[in-house]
Amino acid sequence: MATRTLRDHFEVKKAQPRSPRKSQQQQQQTSTSSRGSSAKVAAATSSAEDVQAQAQLSALKTFDLDMRYGPCAGMTRLERWQRAKDDGLNPPAELPAIITSHSDDVQFTESLWFGRI
Repeated sequence: MATRTLRDHFEVKKAQPRSPRKSQQQQQQTSTSSRGSSAKVAAATSSAEDVQAQAQLSALKTFDLDMRYGPCAGMTRLERWQRAKDDGLNPPAELPAIITSHSDDVQFTESLWFGRI
């Protein structure tokens, strides 16, 4: 009796080449090209603000994860920054301006661990 393998039960087919799909970015470009010029200007302004906000949040996250400035649980970022400054730890100088410019947004004022621990 001959030994049979799993391949013996199924027909082997060569894979068909896939057709190229439009990427999401290409689809967005085609959909935004139909908008008016004022919408493009507003989107570009909004996009620039989003990029700046993401860069600022990244700097704040880096500060939260840096243990040189002490623990961050139970205090705001500004309180932690002030404590680090008072202790002579030289925290990044641009952080208070970022935090105070977004004083109504919890993402900017509270630490990365706010509400998690």
